[in-house]
Amino acid sequence: LILSNPFFSEKTLFNLTGPCITLFSIFFTFRELSIQIKKRNLAADVYCVEKLNIPFEHLVSALRKTDQNISPNTERRILLLQYYLDKKAINPSLEKAS
Repeated sequence: LILSNPFFSEKTLFNLTGPCITLFSIFFTFRELSIQIKKRNLAADVYCVEKLNIPFEHLVSALRKTDQNISPNTERRILLLQYYLDKKAINPSLEKAS
């Protein structure tokens, strides 16, 4: 207990609060940007298939060619697009919501 006083005094805890809040805010900001980028990518993919009439298979081929390593993010993006298109085929009222 005597040795812990200099390490965990009120002043030390106050000094750690600023850097912790800064790191958290940086992490939170990049996390939110990542979510926004994923949403915009999905919206762009849906626009390509629905409005520009690009066949789904061609878009998938182009996505895989641009991502040479075939990352899990690209595969997840393809699965999300396929899920959306399948769901829209079942429920055509989704077109009005998007």
